[in-house]
Amino acid sequence: MKIQSIILISIVILGLILRVYGINWDKGFHLHPDERMIIMVAERINFFNELNPNFFNYGSLPVYILKGSAQLLEQLLNIPLANYQMMLYIGRALSLFLD
Repeated sequence: MKIQSIILISIVILGLILRVYGINWDKGFHLHPDERMIIMVAERINFFNELNPNFFNYGSLPVYILKGSAQLLEQLLNIPLANYQMMLYIGRALSLFLD
C-alpha cells in the first residue's frame, strides 16, 4: 500500500472519530432549538396515516427522512424508535452519515 493511501485512510478515520465524538453533547435534553422543532414536527406525521406535518419552515424532506427512518427501523428491529427521545439520536446519526 502506498504512503498516500495510508495517509488518506488515516485522515478519513480521524475525521470519523472527531465527528462521532460528542454526539450526545446535550445528554438527551434537546437543547438545540432546530433539532427540537424538527423532532416535534416529525412526531406529528405517520407514513401509514398522516403525511401533512403542518409546518414548512425548514422544508419537508428532513422531517420525512427522520420519521421514515425511525418508523422503518422500528418495524425492522421491533423496538419503539419513532418517539421524541429516540428520534434525537436517529436524527444525529443520519446527520453524521449524510455529512
